[in-house]
Amino acid sequence: MVRSAQHGTARGRTATHDDGYREWAAPAALADQWACVWSARAPAGEAPSLRRILPDTCVDIICVGDGAPTVAGPATVVLVAAIPAGSTIVGVRLRPGVAASWLGAPMDEARNASLPLAAFWGARARGVHDAVASAAPGRRLGRLVEAVAARRAHLDAPDALVERAVGRILGASVDVPVGRLARDLEVSERHLLRRFRARVGYGPKTLERIVRLQRLLRLSRTGTGDPDLAALALDAGYADQAHMSREVRDLSGLSPAALLGRRRPRTVSESFKPDGSPSR
Repeated sequence: MVRSAQHGTARGRTATHDDGYREWAAPAALADQWACVWSARAPAGEAPSLRRILPDTCVDIICVGDGAPTVAGPATVVLVAAIPAGSTIVGVRLRPGVAASWLGAPMDEARNASLPLAAFWGARARGVHDAVASAAPGRRLGRLVEAVAARRAHLDAPDALVERAVGRILGASVDVPVGRLARDLEVSERHLLRRFRARVGYGPKTLERIVRLQRLLRLSRTGTGDPDLAALALDAGYADQAHMSREVRDLSGLSPAALLGRRRPRTVSESFKPDGSPSR
């Protein structure tokens, strides 16, 4: 166990990277809602750092430097972010299906978007901004965690049906047909899709595709040398290598060889978002 760096809000550091990314477990009282809390440091220099952000099942509330807090919505395609050089970035990562309660809006309206937190919380977002921007860089994560956690008393009611559906998908080793999932939950498929998209940002099949991508990324980091793409495809849950190639290109904009190749540039999913899995 490692003490959280200067903010004391979460313990048990789970990831550290050379680019300054550090990730901690969410506070125990919020572990069912938050995947983790994290901080990062953009490289110094004159030009912004361009980062490729891969879909990762989660929604983040983020502060970059002294800027106003933003919401990185649920992503289904690769996005590119320009991070000011030398910036300290801090974030709270929300588990799939819970962001609509925390933000008070359907998540399909924020899909593939980066929006100001004020678009969801109105004037209350100013208090988050003031708390984080007024702190020294080493204390900003703690301020963000405190300010966001204070909203728990005002959350919209969770959707237990969607929480059960998300749990089934995240815990399954094979795809769960939407029709079967709806029958098991005793609702119509159309009803499940409507509620799922509002809470998660997209449908169950898309969530399964993103879970497979993140599983593939995790598996690729455990090997040495050039990755065996055919074996990785099967281990990650794809039907075959061709299936993997189609889905990886759709979600990342790259071929599996380019995404997993040892000489490829680092992505935000490996630096600011090293894993993306909500089950860390």
